[in-house]
Amino acid sequence: MYDIQYIPMDKILCRMGGSRSSIYAKMNEGLFPTSIKIGERKVAWLVHEIDALMFFYMSSPSEEELRAFVKNMEEERLSRTVSFFTNWLIEPDLSVKGLTYRQWKVDYDPLCDECIARGRTHDLLRSVTELIEETRRPSIRHDAILKKMGGANDHASFYWYGKIPVVMVEPYGRQDFEFDGIEYLRLPDALAPYGTCNGHETQSLLCVHSVNKNVLDQIQEKISEALPSLPDRYSVSEEERDAARKRDTIAKGGK
Repeated sequence: MYDIQYIPMDKILCRMGGSRSSIYAKMNEGLFPTSIKIGERKVAWLVHEIDALMFFYMSSPSEEELRAFVKNMEEERLSRTVSFFTNWLIEPDLSVKGLTYRQWKVDYDPLCDECIARGRTHDLLRSVTELIEETRRPSIRHDAILKKMGGANDHASFYWYGKIPVVMVEPYGRQDFEFDGIEYLRLPDALAPYGTCNGHETQSLLCVHSVNKNVLDQIQEKISEALPSLPDRYSVSEEERDAARKRDTIAKGGK
């Protein structure tokens, strides 16, 4: 459990001097931690952040150093908040088991070459990146990522990288995106499951909260190492077609 203690504006002024307007001006410039709303018309700050800031002042930092220090503190605050909800991954009273990626995007036409390649590519993606697929809905931490992405949430699927939530979206086109508080990694074609659908090109993006950007760096390293040995995204062998026919026969109750 975290020992969270708050400090109001009047006590900050007693400790640090200045005025309310100067504190808010510094906050707006990124030179002071942002306040936290603790009531309908009441805000406060975290005691440990103010303590850390006062110790940092002793080093006579430049404005840029101070801005970087405050930014790091606020990223740590977000990280602690995310960590606090680690055990609150799924809404237990509402969650239902949804479809896997394969059930949703492959098995509707399991014998066509495109779906065979899509299923293989998704299996490779999970193997290379060590992502664990999450099919339960709703998932609070994954939904929080989607909400920040606006309308760029086509074909969303959910995963875990350890305890970090990762959302994959596969929008049409190859445009770049800018999301507030979200970082993404564009997958190379060899690991982009959805591929071209009905003549429309898509891209596959792994998305995380900005505070977890290092996860994308780790995944990129795994991908770079595996990429030279991966098969062509759109090639399908006779062996794969035979395997698909066998899976389909079993799924339909045959032998």
